[in-house]
Amino acid sequence: MATDKTHRLSVLMLDLASIVPYYTGHLTTAVLKEGGIELEVGAINYHLDAGYFQRQGISRCSGLVDIVSKFAISPPKLRQGLKAAEYLVNLLTVLVRCIFTRPDVVHIQFLPLFATGLPFERWFVQALKVIGMNTVYTVHNMLPHDTGKRHHPRYEALYQMVDGLICHDEASRLRLIQEFGVDSRKVTIIPHGPLFDQTQGRECGVARKALSLPKDGLIVLCQGILRPYKGVDILLEAWRAVHDSKSAATLVIVGAGAEELENQIRISAREFDISQSVRLDLRFVSASELADYYSAADILVYPYREITSSGSLMTGINRGKGIIASRLAAFEEILSDGESALLVAPGNPVELASALQQLIGNADLRLKLGRHERSAGPQWPAIARDTIGAYMKASTRPQNATSETKTMTNHSAT
Repeated sequence: MATDKTHRLSVLMLDLASIVPYYTGHLTTAVLKEGGIELEVGAINYHLDAGYFQRQGISRCSGLVDIVSKFAISPPKLRQGLKAAEYLVNLLTVLVRCIFTRPDVVHIQFLPLFATGLPFERWFVQALKVIGMNTVYTVHNMLPHDTGKRHHPRYEALYQMVDGLICHDEASRLRLIQEFGVDSRKVTIIPHGPLFDQTQGRECGVARKALSLPKDGLIVLCQGILRPYKGVDILLEAWRAVHDSKSAATLVIVGAGAEELENQIRISAREFDISQSVRLDLRFVSASELADYYSAADILVYPYREITSSGSLMTGINRGKGIIASRLAAFEEILSDGESALLVAPGNPVELASALQQLIGNADLRLKLGRHERSAGPQWPAIARDTIGAYMKASTRPQNATSETKTMTNHSAT
Protein backbone atom coordinates (compact mmCIF):
# COMPACT_ATOMS: atom_id res chain seq x y z
CA MET A 1 0.00 0.00 0.00
CA ALA A 2 1.90 3.01 -1.20
CA THR A 3 1.46 6.23 0.71
CA ASP A 4 1.49 9.80 -0.55
CA LYS A 5 1.68 13.24 0.99
CA THR A 6 -2.10 13.42 1.52
CA HIS A 7 -2.44 10.00 3.08
CA ARG A 8 -2.49 9.71 6.86
CA LEU A 9 -0.88 6.43 7.83
CA SER A 10 -3.36 4.13 9.55
CA VAL A 11 -2.15 1.59 12.10
CA LEU A 12 -3.93 -1.08 14.10
CA MET A 13 -1.88 -1.97 17.19
CA LEU A 14 -2.76 -5.35 18.69
CA ASP A 15 -2.31 -6.46 22.27
CA LEU A 16 -5.54 -8.42 22.22
CA ALA A 17 -5.05 -10.21 25.54
CA SER A 18 -3.49 -7.13 27.22
CA ILE A 19 -0.21 -8.89 27.94
CA VAL A 20 1.82 -5.64 27.86
CA PRO A 21 -0.92 -3.04 28.46
CA TYR A 22 1.30 -0.34 29.98
CA TYR A 23 3.83 -0.58 27.15
CA THR A 24 1.00 -0.48 24.61
CA GLY A 25 -0.59 2.47 26.36
CA HIS A 26 2.58 4.55 26.66
CA LEU A 27 3.57 3.86 23.06
CA THR A 28 0.10 4.66 21.73
CA THR A 29 -0.07 7.94 23.64
CA ALA A 30 3.39 8.97 22.46
CA VAL A 31 2.72 8.08 18.79
CA LEU A 32 -0.54 10.01 18.78
CA LYS A 33 1.18 13.05 20.29
CA GLU A 34 3.60 13.03 17.35
CA GLY A 35 0.60 13.47 15.03
CA GLY A 36 0.13 12.66 11.35
CA ILE A 37 -1.01 9.12 12.01
CA GLU A 38 -4.28 7.33 12.68
CA LEU A 39 -3.81 4.68 15.32
CA GLU A 40 -6.34 2.37 16.92
CA VAL A 41 -5.68 -0.20 19.63
CA GLY A 42 -7.05 -3.73 19.59
CA ALA A 43 -7.03 -4.79 23.23
CA ILE A 44 -9.36 -5.91 25.97
CA ASN A 45 -9.28 -4.24 29.37
CA TYR A 46 -6.37 -5.27 31.58
CA HIS A 47 -8.13 -7.22 34.32
CA LEU A 48 -5.82 -5.94 37.08
CA ASP A 49 -6.28 -2.29 36.08
CA ALA A 50 -9.54 -2.25 34.17
CA GLY A 51 -9.72 1.50 33.64
CA TYR A 52 -6.17 2.00 32.37
CA PHE A 53 -6.87 2.56 28.66
CA GLN A 54 -9.82 4.84 29.43
CA ARG A 55 -7.69 6.96 31.80
CA GLN A 56 -5.11 7.34 29.05
CA GLY A 57 -7.80 8.46 26.60
CA ILE A 58 -6.96 5.60 24.24
CA SER A 59 -9.51 4.58 21.62
CA ARG A 60 -9.87 0.82 21.31
CA CYS A 61 -11.50 -1.29 18.62
CA SER A 62 -15.22 -1.72 19.03
CA GLY A 63 -16.79 -5.14 18.77
CA LEU A 64 -14.21 -7.07 20.78
CA VAL A 65 -15.49 -9.62 23.28
CA ASP A 66 -14.39 -8.57 26.77
CA ILE A 67 -16.45 -10.46 29.33
CA VAL A 68 -14.24 -12.84 31.30
CA SER A 69 -12.10 -10.11 32.89
CA LYS A 70 -15.21 -8.67 34.52
CA PHE A 71 -15.78 -11.72 36.71
CA ALA A 72 -13.81 -13.53 39.41
CA ILE A 73 -13.88 -17.01 37.89
CA SER A 74 -12.45 -20.00 39.70
CA PRO A 75 -10.61 -22.35 39.30
CA PRO A 76 -7.80 -20.59 37.39
CA LYS A 77 -7.73 -23.19 34.60
CA LEU A 78 -11.39 -22.55 33.83
CA ARG A 79 -10.75 -18.84 33.69
CA GLN A 80 -7.73 -19.33 31.42
CA GLY A 81 -9.77 -21.54 29.09
CA LEU A 82 -12.55 -18.98 28.82
CA LYS A 83 -10.01 -16.22 28.22
CA ALA A 84 -8.41 -18.26 25.44
CA ALA A 85 -11.78 -18.82 23.76
CA GLU A 86 -12.57 -15.12 24.02
CA TYR A 87 -9.17 -14.29 22.56
CA LEU A 88 -9.67 -16.56 19.55
CA VAL A 89 -13.03 -14.96 18.82
CA ASN A 90 -11.33 -11.56 18.91
CA LEU A 91 -8.60 -12.74 16.52
CA LEU A 92 -11.31 -13.56 13.99
CA THR A 93 -13.06 -10.25 14.66
CA VAL A 94 -9.85 -8.32 13.97
CA LEU A 95 -9.19 -10.26 10.79
CA VAL A 96 -12.66 -9.44 9.43
CA ARG A 97 -12.16 -5.83 10.50
CA CYS A 98 -8.89 -5.64 8.55
CA ILE A 99 -10.61 -6.90 5.40
CA PHE A 100 -13.00 -3.96 5.49
CA THR A 101 -10.94 -1.14 7.08
CA ARG A 102 -7.60 -1.91 5.37
CA PRO A 103 -5.10 -0.36 7.81
CA ASP A 104 -1.68 0.37 6.36
CA VAL A 105 0.08 -1.52 9.15
CA VAL A 106 -0.96 -4.12 11.71
CA HIS A 107 1.43 -3.87 14.65
CA ILE A 108 1.36 -7.00 16.83
CA GLN A 109 2.67 -6.59 20.37
CA PHE A 110 2.16 -10.12 21.63
CA LEU A 111 0.88 -13.54 20.57
CA PRO A 112 0.17 -15.22 23.92
CA LEU A 113 -0.74 -18.68 22.59
CA PHE A 114 2.09 -19.01 20.10
CA ALA A 115 4.34 -21.06 22.36
CA THR A 116 1.59 -23.63 22.97
CA GLY A 117 1.83 -24.91 19.41
CA LEU A 118 -1.83 -24.13 18.71
CA PRO A 119 -2.00 -22.96 15.08
CA PHE A 120 -4.57 -20.19 15.41
CA GLU A 121 -2.18 -17.25 15.74
CA ARG A 122 0.02 -18.57 12.94
CA TRP A 123 -3.09 -18.82 10.76
CA PHE A 124 -4.04 -15.28 11.78
CA VAL A 125 -0.69 -13.83 10.70
CA GLN A 126 -0.77 -15.83 7.47
CA ALA A 127 -4.31 -14.60 6.75
CA LEU A 128 -3.19 -11.01 7.29
CA LYS A 129 -0.53 -11.58 4.65
CA VAL A 130 -3.03 -13.16 2.24
CA ILE A 131 -5.31 -10.12 2.41
CA GLY A 132 -2.34 -7.80 1.83
CA MET A 133 -1.71 -6.41 5.31
CA ASN A 134 1.74 -5.10 6.24
CA THR A 135 2.71 -6.62 9.58
CA VAL A 136 5.12 -5.42 12.27
CA TYR A 137 5.90 -7.53 15.34
CA THR A 138 7.60 -6.33 18.53
CA VAL A 139 10.02 -8.89 19.95
CA HIS A 140 9.46 -8.34 23.67
CA ASN A 141 10.89 -11.79 24.41
CA MET A 142 13.11 -13.52 21.86
CA LEU A 143 11.80 -16.86 23.09
CA PRO A 144 9.36 -17.58 25.93
CA HIS A 145 11.23 -17.28 29.21
CA ASP A 146 12.18 -20.36 31.21
CA THR A 147 11.64 -22.66 28.19
CA GLY A 148 15.15 -23.09 26.78
CA LYS A 149 15.34 -23.60 23.02
CA ARG A 150 12.39 -25.89 22.49
CA HIS A 151 10.25 -23.20 20.84
CA HIS A 152 13.03 -21.94 18.58
CA PRO A 153 11.69 -23.37 15.26
CA ARG A 154 8.23 -21.98 15.91
CA TYR A 155 9.46 -18.44 16.59
CA GLU A 156 11.94 -18.58 13.74
CA ALA A 157 8.99 -19.20 11.41
CA LEU A 158 7.11 -16.26 12.94
CA TYR A 159 10.04 -13.88 12.56
CA GLN A 160 10.40 -14.88 8.92
CA MET A 161 6.67 -14.44 8.31
CA VAL A 162 6.15 -10.81 9.33
CA ASP A 163 7.29 -7.79 7.32
CA GLY A 164 9.06 -5.90 10.07
CA LEU A 165 10.48 -6.63 13.49
CA ILE A 166 11.03 -4.18 16.32
CA CYS A 167 13.51 -5.21 19.01
CA HIS A 168 14.84 -3.19 21.92
CA ASP A 169 18.63 -3.43 21.67
CA GLU A 170 21.58 -4.42 19.51
CA ALA A 171 21.99 -7.78 21.25
CA SER A 172 18.46 -8.75 20.21
CA ARG A 173 19.03 -7.54 16.65
CA LEU A 174 22.12 -9.71 16.33
CA ARG A 175 20.27 -12.74 17.71
CA LEU A 176 17.46 -12.26 15.20
CA ILE A 177 19.94 -12.13 12.33
CA GLN A 178 22.46 -14.77 13.44
CA GLU A 179 20.31 -17.20 15.41
CA PHE A 180 16.97 -16.92 13.62
CA GLY A 181 18.19 -16.13 10.11
CA VAL A 182 16.19 -12.90 9.80
CA ASP A 183 17.05 -10.48 7.00
CA SER A 184 18.73 -7.54 8.72
CA ARG A 185 16.65 -5.13 6.64
CA LYS A 186 13.54 -6.26 8.48
CA VAL A 187 14.82 -5.29 11.93
CA THR A 188 14.53 -1.92 13.66
CA ILE A 189 16.02 -1.26 17.08
CA ILE A 190 13.69 0.85 19.20
CA PRO A 191 14.44 0.89 22.93
CA HIS A 192 11.92 0.12 25.65
CA GLY A 193 10.63 3.22 27.43
CA PRO A 194 9.91 3.89 31.10
CA LEU A 195 6.54 2.76 32.40
CA PHE A 196 4.29 4.89 34.60
CA ASP A 197 4.64 8.58 35.31
CA GLN A 198 8.21 9.20 36.44
CA THR A 199 7.13 12.35 38.31
CA GLN A 200 4.67 10.49 40.54
CA GLY A 201 5.54 9.47 44.05
CA ARG A 202 5.52 11.21 47.39
CA GLU A 203 8.48 12.28 49.49
CA CYS A 204 10.49 9.33 50.81
CA GLY A 205 9.35 9.58 54.42
CA VAL A 206 5.70 9.97 53.45
CA ALA A 207 5.91 7.03 51.05
CA ARG A 208 7.56 4.80 53.65
CA LYS A 209 4.89 5.62 56.21
CA ALA A 210 2.12 4.88 53.71
CA LEU A 211 3.70 1.51 52.90
CA SER A 212 4.51 0.69 56.55
CA LEU A 213 8.21 0.49 55.72
CA PRO A 214 10.98 1.35 58.23
CA LYS A 215 11.51 5.12 58.36
CA ASP A 216 15.23 4.62 59.00
CA GLY A 217 17.77 2.44 57.20
CA LEU A 218 18.06 1.65 53.52
CA ILE A 219 15.40 0.04 51.33
CA VAL A 220 16.50 -2.33 48.55
CA LEU A 221 13.66 -2.82 46.06
CA CYS A 222 13.10 -5.71 43.66
CA GLN A 223 9.91 -5.07 41.70
CA GLY A 224 8.15 -6.73 38.79
CA ILE A 225 6.06 -9.69 37.73
CA LEU A 226 7.56 -12.74 39.42
CA ARG A 227 9.04 -15.33 37.08
CA PRO A 228 11.85 -17.86 37.63
CA TYR A 229 14.18 -16.14 35.13
CA LYS A 230 14.16 -12.97 37.24
CA GLY A 231 16.35 -14.62 39.87
CA VAL A 232 14.51 -13.72 43.07
CA ASP A 233 15.75 -17.01 44.55
CA ILE A 234 19.34 -15.87 43.88
CA LEU A 235 18.58 -12.53 45.51
CA LEU A 236 17.21 -14.18 48.65
CA GLU A 237 20.27 -16.41 48.89
CA ALA A 238 22.54 -13.37 48.48
CA TRP A 239 20.57 -11.44 51.08
CA ARG A 240 21.66 -13.88 53.80
CA ALA A 241 25.10 -12.25 53.84
CA VAL A 242 23.55 -8.79 54.12
CA HIS A 243 21.22 -9.95 56.90
CA ASP A 244 24.05 -11.64 58.81
CA SER A 245 26.14 -8.45 58.62
CA LYS A 246 23.48 -6.72 60.77
CA SER A 247 23.13 -4.04 58.12
CA ALA A 248 20.28 -1.58 58.70
CA ALA A 249 18.74 -2.44 55.33
CA THR A 250 15.45 -4.00 54.32
CA LEU A 251 14.89 -6.00 51.14
CA VAL A 252 11.46 -5.35 49.65
CA ILE A 253 10.14 -7.70 46.95
CA VAL A 254 7.03 -6.43 45.18
CA GLY A 255 5.04 -8.19 42.50
CA ALA A 256 2.69 -11.05 41.72
CA GLY A 257 3.45 -14.39 40.08
CA ALA A 258 2.36 -17.98 39.96
CA GLU A 259 1.11 -19.22 43.33
CA GLU A 260 3.78 -21.92 43.44
CA LEU A 261 6.57 -19.37 42.93
CA GLU A 262 5.12 -16.97 45.50
CA ASN A 263 4.98 -19.79 48.05
CA GLN A 264 8.57 -20.79 47.30
CA ILE A 265 9.72 -17.22 47.91
CA ARG A 266 7.99 -17.18 51.31
CA ILE A 267 9.50 -20.56 52.20
CA SER A 268 13.01 -19.45 51.15
CA ALA A 269 12.79 -16.32 53.31
CA ARG A 270 11.92 -18.49 56.30
CA GLU A 271 14.49 -21.21 55.58
CA PHE A 272 17.28 -18.65 55.10
CA ASP A 273 16.19 -17.06 58.40
CA ILE A 274 16.10 -13.59 56.86
CA SER A 275 12.43 -12.75 57.37
CA GLN A 276 13.24 -9.96 59.83
CA SER A 277 14.96 -7.93 57.10
CA VAL A 278 12.74 -8.93 54.16
CA ARG A 279 9.36 -7.47 53.27
CA LEU A 280 7.25 -9.43 50.76
CA ASP A 281 4.37 -7.71 48.98
CA LEU A 282 3.47 -10.46 46.53
CA ARG A 283 0.51 -8.97 44.70
CA PHE A 284 -0.35 -6.60 41.89
CA VAL A 285 0.21 -3.05 43.13
CA SER A 286 -1.42 0.07 41.71
CA ALA A 287 0.54 2.73 39.86
CA SER A 288 0.35 5.07 42.87
CA GLU A 289 1.62 2.38 45.24
CA LEU A 290 4.40 1.54 42.81
CA ALA A 291 5.44 5.20 42.70
CA ASP A 292 5.60 5.20 46.51
CA TYR A 293 7.80 2.08 46.51
CA TYR A 294 10.26 3.77 44.15
CA SER A 295 10.23 6.93 46.26
CA ALA A 296 10.89 4.87 49.40
CA ALA A 297 13.76 2.87 47.88
CA ASP A 298 17.47 3.64 47.98
CA ILE A 299 18.68 0.77 45.79
CA LEU A 300 17.01 -1.09 42.92
CA VAL A 301 18.09 -4.65 42.12
CA TYR A 302 17.55 -6.74 38.97
CA PRO A 303 19.12 -10.20 39.53
CA TYR A 304 17.89 -11.72 36.24
CA ARG A 305 19.24 -14.95 34.81
CA GLU A 306 18.28 -13.89 31.27
CA ILE A 307 16.40 -11.06 29.61
CA THR A 308 15.42 -9.64 26.21
CA SER A 309 14.07 -6.36 27.56
CA SER A 310 12.93 -5.22 30.98
CA GLY A 311 10.04 -2.88 31.59
CA SER A 312 10.93 -3.00 35.28
CA LEU A 313 14.44 -1.69 34.61
CA MET A 314 13.16 1.02 32.30
CA THR A 315 10.65 2.02 34.98
CA GLY A 316 13.41 2.33 37.57
CA ILE A 317 16.28 3.73 35.57
CA ASN A 318 15.14 7.37 35.68
CA ARG A 319 14.40 7.37 39.39
CA GLY A 320 17.88 8.43 40.47
CA LYS A 321 18.54 5.33 42.59
CA GLY A 322 21.58 3.09 42.84
CA ILE A 323 21.09 0.03 40.63
CA ILE A 324 22.48 -3.49 40.83
CA ALA A 325 21.79 -5.70 37.81
CA SER A 326 22.99 -8.88 36.17
CA ARG A 327 25.73 -8.60 33.58
CA LEU A 328 23.53 -9.47 30.59
CA ALA A 329 23.90 -8.12 27.05
CA ALA A 330 20.55 -6.30 27.13
CA PHE A 331 21.46 -4.58 30.40
CA GLU A 332 25.02 -3.77 29.37
CA GLU A 333 23.71 -1.68 26.45
CA ILE A 334 21.92 0.56 28.96
CA LEU A 335 24.05 0.34 32.11
CA SER A 336 27.79 0.82 32.58
CA ASP A 337 29.44 -1.01 35.46
CA GLY A 338 30.65 1.45 38.07
CA GLU A 339 29.16 4.43 36.22
CA SER A 340 25.39 3.91 36.18
CA ALA A 341 25.11 0.58 38.03
CA LEU A 342 26.96 -2.29 39.62
CA LEU A 343 26.83 -5.30 37.31
CA VAL A 344 27.23 -8.84 38.60
CA ALA A 345 27.43 -12.28 37.04
CA PRO A 346 23.93 -13.73 36.57
CA GLY A 347 23.07 -16.57 38.92
CA ASN A 348 25.95 -15.78 41.30
CA PRO A 349 24.66 -15.09 44.84
CA VAL A 350 28.16 -14.46 46.22
CA GLU A 351 28.91 -11.70 43.73
CA LEU A 352 25.42 -10.25 44.17
CA ALA A 353 25.84 -10.21 47.96
CA SER A 354 29.15 -8.38 47.60
CA ALA A 355 27.59 -5.73 45.35
CA LEU A 356 24.67 -5.28 47.75
CA GLN A 357 27.00 -4.80 50.71
CA GLN A 358 29.18 -2.39 48.73
CA LEU A 359 26.28 -0.19 47.68
CA ILE A 360 24.52 -0.34 51.04
CA GLY A 361 27.69 0.82 52.75
CA ASN A 362 28.68 3.56 50.31
CA ALA A 363 26.36 6.60 50.17
CA ASP A 364 28.66 8.44 47.76
CA LEU A 365 28.53 5.56 45.28
CA ARG A 366 24.72 5.44 45.51
CA LEU A 367 24.61 9.17 44.78
CA LYS A 368 27.00 8.82 41.84
CA LEU A 369 25.07 5.96 40.24
CA GLY A 370 21.73 7.64 40.81
CA ARG A 371 22.88 10.93 39.32
CA HIS A 372 24.00 9.16 36.14
CA GLU A 373 20.81 7.11 35.83
CA ARG A 374 18.49 10.11 35.75
CA SER A 375 19.55 10.85 32.17
CA ALA A 376 20.44 7.32 31.08
CA GLY A 377 17.20 5.95 29.72
CA PRO A 378 15.36 6.44 26.41
CA GLN A 379 12.21 8.56 26.40
CA TRP A 380 8.85 8.04 24.70
CA PRO A 381 8.88 10.94 22.19
CA ALA A 382 11.99 9.54 20.48
CA ILE A 383 10.60 6.01 20.74
CA ALA A 384 7.38 7.16 19.08
CA ARG A 385 9.22 8.84 16.20
CA ASP A 386 11.27 5.71 15.55
CA THR A 387 8.13 3.57 15.67
CA ILE A 388 6.39 5.77 13.11
CA GLY A 389 9.48 5.42 10.95
CA ALA A 390 9.20 1.64 11.20
CA TYR A 391 5.53 1.86 10.17
CA MET A 392 6.41 3.99 7.16
CA LYS A 393 9.01 1.48 6.01
CA ALA A 394 6.60 -1.43 6.38
CA SER A 395 3.76 0.38 4.62
CA THR A 396 5.81 1.23 1.54
CA ARG A 397 7.14 -2.26 0.85
CA PRO A 398 6.44 -3.69 -2.64
CA GLN A 399 3.12 -5.52 -2.76
CA ASN A 400 4.75 -8.70 -4.02
CA ALA A 401 7.32 -8.86 -1.22
CA THR A 402 6.52 -11.77 1.06
CA SER A 403 9.64 -12.32 3.11
CA GLU A 404 11.57 -9.07 2.90
CA THR A 405 10.83 -5.43 3.55
CA LYS A 406 12.67 -2.35 2.46
CA THR A 407 15.51 -1.29 4.68
CA MET A 408 14.25 -0.39 8.15
CA THR A 409 16.84 2.10 9.33
CA ASN A 410 17.52 2.39 13.04
CA HIS A 411 16.82 5.96 14.15
CA SER A 412 16.77 5.06 17.83
CA ALA A 413 17.97 7.69 20.28
CA THR A 414 19.01 6.22 23.60
